[in-house]
This record gives sequence, C-alpha cells and structure tokens, in this order.
Amino acid sequence: SGGPLPLFLLNTTNVVGLTSGNVVTSVVGLPQTNYTYEEQTVVVASSALTHASDGKIEGGVLLCFQNECTEPIAPSASAAETFAALSGLSTIGEVEVFQSTLADAGRTLRIRFYPDGNPPHFGPQDMIALNFSRVVSNDEAVGAPEIAALWSVERSVAGQSPYDSDKDEIVPKSNIVSVSDVQFAQVVHVCGNGVRSTAEQCDDNSTLGGDGCDPFCNIETGWRCSTANRFGDIGGLDVCAPICGDGIRITGRLVRESCDDNNTIAGDGCSAKCEVEPGFACGGGSSNS
Repeated sequence: SGGPLPLFLLNTTNVVGLTSGNVVTSVVGLPQTNYTYEEQTVVVASSALTHASDGKIEGGVLLCFQNECTEPIAPSASAAETFAALSGLSTIGEVEVFQSTLADAGRTLRIRFYPDGNPPHFGPQDMIALNFSRVVSNDEAVGAPEIAALWSVERSVAGQSPYDSDKDEIVPKSNIVSVSDVQFAQVVHVCGNGVRSTAEQCDDNSTLGGDGCDPFCNIETGWRCSTANRFGDIGGLDVCAPICGDGIRITGRLVRESCDDNNTIAGDGCSAKCEVEPGFACGGGSSNS
C-alpha cells in the first residue's frame, strides 16, 4: 500500500459502551521519490444503480485493459469485487481499488496502479476501456446510448516514474551530404528481473524489501550492493550485504547483524564481522540506529 490512502472505517455495531471513536491520518503516505502512481476512476451514475434495482438492466460492464477484459461488474460492485475482477487479468499487476459515494448517490471506483507487481505499472498507463456487451436492458426506454451513459472512466492522476525518459532519440541533421535514419529501440527498465539498468541503483532479481535492494531497486540504508560483469555494474545481478561497522544494525529477512557498534575493531564486544563476542551482551540498535 503506497501513497496516500483513504481512512479505515470503524464498524462499532457489536461494541458495547463505546462513547466515541474516530480514525485520523498520522502520516500521509507518499509515493517513492520521482514516482507518481497512475489513478483511473470508474464513475457509476446513480441511475445505473436505480435501473439495476428496478430490474430495468441486468448484468454488468466489462473493464478492459490492453485488450483483455474482466468478468461483468455490476453497478453495485464493491471495491473488493472490482479488485478481484481486475486481478484476474494477465495485463494487470499490483493495483488497489478505492470506493466512494457521490453527492447524487452515484459511485466511484478509483483504481491505483503500482510498479511492484507482475507486470509492473511504471509511469503513464493505457486507459481502461468499458465494454457494455454484457449489460442487458429489460426496458425499451433504456437503449444502448442510455446504457453507455451509465458508466465512464477518467484519468485522475497521470503516472510518472524515472523510467519515462527513454522514449525518443533525436537524430540531428547537419550539412552532411548523406543522412540515414538511425533505428532506436526504446529502453525498457524492469525492476526485479536481476539485470541492473541505468535507472536502478541495484537489482537482486526480486521486488521484496529487507534484503538490501528495495521494491523500487534502490539500495536500502545500511546495505552495499554490487554486481560485476564485463560492462561494469550495469547489466548484472546485484548481491547485497549489510555494511558492518556503519552503526546501523541490519535485521533483514535473510541476513541479520548481531550487533553494529559503528566500528570494525574487535575486542569491544562487537567483532569485525558484527557478531557479539563471547562474554559480551549488546543491546539497542536498529535499521535506523
């Protein structure tokens, strides 16, 4: 769950003796630096809910992304049901769906795209298309034009990422007598594929944090990542290890430091390999201190 999120809702139906309760935002979530998560909003008109309740329409709309469509989504579908439908598409990676009610009793389903799924959603995304082939009308007054007006999709936030710049290469034309076009292939940066690109600080073949290389392929605090091939750091698989002696005790998923006293001198309780020496006990320390 990245970026700003809606508040949790308190359901106090089964609580006895509660006088008051509220939920507040302690820290506003922010996307990773230089990232903006794409958000697209499906707007469901209040008349769609009314027509479905009155039996004038049946079925639901299909949400299509990159030529692949979901199962029918009813006008009253919840955020969880919409999420489940989208997650069934091979073209959709990690997304979240947030539901809200409009002033006129209509509904919105806001879909946020994340870059740490499979496939990853970096930068601007293709628009979700609506397919009305599974909406059935039981009323002559509700024809195809009326059905098409019941749902709409709009881009709420345009996605941005450091990977968006490798799109065009300009070949300047000078006074050279003969000029030929240069074929340019757009560079595709994929975080977590085990090949470090020029837009990544590291790539350890995963998008899991706590192992030195975070889900956005940035080196985590207290770690050192390196890769070696004949091209240098670029194009290779990174191996990450804690930096012993930097005063930050790493407690990662796969590697842990028993201690880190900000030096690599043995005999003071914490060895040169950041292991607690016999006869000593070390306390405190964390991934931040």
